[in-house]
Amino acid sequence: MYLHRILSLAAVLTIGAPKLALAQCPVLTTNSPADELTAFLRSSKELPAERQDRDCIQFALEQLGSKHSLDAIPVLVDYLDFERPLTEAEREGFSFHGSRKYIGGTYIASSSLFTFGKVAVPALVSAIKTRESPLIRRNATYTIMQVFRAEPFKGIELLEQEALASPPPVAANLRAAVLFALKWCDERNRRRCEAATHAETR
Repeated sequence: MYLHRILSLAAVLTIGAPKLALAQCPVLTTNSPADELTAFLRSSKELPAERQDRDCIQFALEQLGSKHSLDAIPVLVDYLDFERPLTEAEREGFSFHGSRKYIGGTYIASSSLFTFGKVAVPALVSAIKTRESPLIRRNATYTIMQVFRAEPFKGIELLEQEALASPPPVAANLRAAVLFALKWCDERNRRRCEAATHAETR
C-alpha cells in the first residue's frame, strides 16, 4: 500500500506536473488584464455549479492577487466561499506545505484579498455585516486578521468599533466575528486582543 502511494505520487510529480504548471484555463492567461478576469468571474457566478469551470475560476482568483485592481475587490469578496479544487497529489492523499490546512490555502479569494492590504478591509467588514453566508463572513474575518497579523488587536478593535456603531442584527455578526478573530491572536498579543473585546466598557 505504501509503495502504491509512493508510485502514485511519482506519477503526479512527473506526468501530472507539466499540466499543473500550465494555466489550467484555456480562456485566460497570466497576461489577462484585471477587467477580463473579473468579467469572467462575474459571468461564472451566473452559471449553474455543474457548468462552472472551477480550474479557471481558481486561476482567475489567483491572478487577481497580483493585478491589484480596486474593481476586483468586491468580486473577490463574492468568491470568499469558493473552495479550490484538489490537486492531483491531494486526490492521491498527499498534501504539500499544509496548503489546505489554513483558510487562505483552501479559499483562494482570501489569499488574493490579503495582497491588497488595508484597502480591502472596508469591503471585508461590509461582508461580515451583510452577507448571509456564514462561510463568507468567517473567511472575511480571517482575511482581516491576516491583514492585521502584525498587530492583531487592531483587527479586533476595528470589529468592535463597527459593532458599537451598528444595529443589533449587524452587531451580532460583528460580535461573532470578534470571537472567531481571537483565534488569530498569538500569545504575545493575546492580552491586548482580549482587552480590545471590551472596548465598549472603556
